[in-house]
Amino acid sequence: MASFLSPLISLLSTLFSPFLRPLLTYLTPPTPQTTLLIGLDNAGKSTLLSTLLHATAACEPTLTPKATTTTLGNTTFTLHDLGGHDAVRHVWGDYIASQTRPNSEGGGNCCVVFMVDGSTLKDRGDEVMVELCDVIELLTDTPSCRLCVFVNKSDLTDVDVDVVFSSQLQPAKELLEGSREGMGWWKLFKGSAKTGEGVENMFAWIAKL
Repeated sequence: MASFLSPLISLLSTLFSPFLRPLLTYLTPPTPQTTLLIGLDNAGKSTLLSTLLHATAACEPTLTPKATTTTLGNTTFTLHDLGGHDAVRHVWGDYIASQTRPNSEGGGNCCVVFMVDGSTLKDRGDEVMVELCDVIELLTDTPSCRLCVFVNKSDLTDVDVDVVFSSQLQPAKELLEGSREGMGWWKLFKGSAKTGEGVENMFAWIAKL
């Protein structure tokens, strides 16, 4: 039923005045989207969740995977914070495998957000590169899932993302450019999980998948 209504509502939204568009949007069933937040410890995954949920409590390190749901626009996101310490990174692959199995309509509606602490890239760039390459390898044969690389804490550093990807993270860049070429399956963002800079743009891109 929802698949039948959505095109009709979209057409009506185009034809009718802007005053009716909020009502038509309200009538459209929210699209479900699973998002896995991964990255090294202290990359800002829990802070991103707090920002999305408008939480004010101080963020604690994620010791075990946790999930929460929030609606942004007309998309309902199930967000999984999988943690980033050495002891929990082994679960990343398990979650990617379990969350990206195609659904009955042929797609998993899943996106992996790999968070990078831009303020510590000089010290931890090699570690980031190894883990990111492993994730890219996992996603190469998973057409139902997309990837966002979010370089966080851009407000604390003047790091040039393009330069970083052409130097410290060059192997990861080469893997991305050589995998599933032409499918537009990954995108690079930078901003601040704490202030929200760049976050809306990233989730708007994810919602279109």
